[in-house]
Amino acid sequence: MRYLQSFNRRLRRIREQGQLSLGDVAEMCGVDEARVRGWEATDARQRGYPGGSEWLDFCRNTATPPEPVRGRGDEGE
Repeated sequence: MRYLQSFNRRLRRIREQGQLSLGDVAEMCGVDEARVRGWEATDARQRGYPGGSEWLDFCRNTATPPEPVRGRGDEGE
């Protein structure tokens, strides 16, 4: 799944464009800030990924269609 290789960068870009802190995202997804930090980790060994409901909460709360977060429709990255 190629989109997982750049998921952390996509997520961070969306968060920063929305001027959201790690804490903001954590609150909207019902997780702690350390977990969100793990989603954005640059080191693949430390990286985690949101569960399905967390991912949908993020998309819903940021008005982001799920496809850009997962990588569909943005194959340039």
